[in-house]
Amino acid sequence: MPYLLKDYSAPGTSPGTLPSTPPESGPSRIFVVSYDHGDVQNREITDLSDLEKLASQPAGGTVTWVHVIGFGDMNTIRRVGEMFNLHPLALEDVVHRGQRPKMEDYPQHVFAVFQSPAMRADRVAMLQLALFLSKSFVITFQPNGPDVLSPVRERVIQGGGHIRERGADYLAYAVMDLLVDSAFPLLEKLGEKLAALEDKIVSQPGASKNIHNIHQMRRDLLRLQRVFWPQRDLFARLLRECEDRFEPSTRTYLRDLHDHAVQVLDIVESYREMAASLLDLHFSGLSARLNDIMRVLAVISTLFMPLTFVVGIYGMNFDRGSPWNMPELGWEYGYPVLWGLMLAMVAGMILFFRRKGWF
Repeated sequence: MPYLLKDYSAPGTSPGTLPSTPPESGPSRIFVVSYDHGDVQNREITDLSDLEKLASQPAGGTVTWVHVIGFGDMNTIRRVGEMFNLHPLALEDVVHRGQRPKMEDYPQHVFAVFQSPAMRADRVAMLQLALFLSKSFVITFQPNGPDVLSPVRERVIQGGGHIRERGADYLAYAVMDLLVDSAFPLLEKLGEKLAALEDKIVSQPGASKNIHNIHQMRRDLLRLQRVFWPQRDLFARLLRECEDRFEPSTRTYLRDLHDHAVQVLDIVESYREMAASLLDLHFSGLSARLNDIMRVLAVISTLFMPLTFVVGIYGMNFDRGSPWNMPELGWEYGYPVLWGLMLAMVAGMILFFRRKGWF
């Protein structure tokens, strides 16, 4: 899949049409948790008729959570949408990965799309999760793989906190809170990578692999920024436009969730600035290394300049019959004296350069 490009339907396709070719292989799995203050039931649905019975039950004090994993069976996705009266446009966004995080308030339900970041093979990967919230139902969809919402399910089953004492709106908050807070461990790892990369740039200035690592880090941070900006706005819209969907007590938790989303975005922005400064540090180290090389070469060239001058003079072939034509060429000690003179010149220049701090 091209970088930052989402799945899309063929141009001209009717809006709300599910793809004819599933984006994944294998069957879809459906997990259902039904609970109230005193009882909880957790099971995996293998027969869609059982799910249809749940969908047809009138809204009451029981909260039902349907979690669908995998988009390999479009018929299952379609039937789930029909059972719970999910809007076709929202259902289309469920199966098209790479969606921008967003929220839509339909008459029957609230629909939201989230992107949950994770580290895969030392790179940042995104897992898309869709959520539908009605008065007594919460329906979530995720691609194939491990159940990312299992911590929330365990809380419901174990009865931890207030989750079994509240309604479907609080369950939706718990799911969103898990997705937002899962970003903090990832950002901690990215911070450690930035610190290690900075140490490597300082210890190995100009190393060719450094620039590759910096650009990879900047691409990952750009991807996170592209996700967390709209995700922060999503929670603000939930607070502003969906007052009737959440109880006043749950709205307090939503404000805290929005604050966490702002914190995540602030960290990403700080890391992007750090990555940009690492790029400047890399080029500064590269320039300093080049200057060191040029200084050494300049010193070597300067040392050989007077030697070349002396050797050039004594390389001229004049007749020694005249007393003015290099009489020292016939001197018995001329050759060793000339060597001593050249070595003394080199030693003197090196001593001068060292005193000046040039070498």
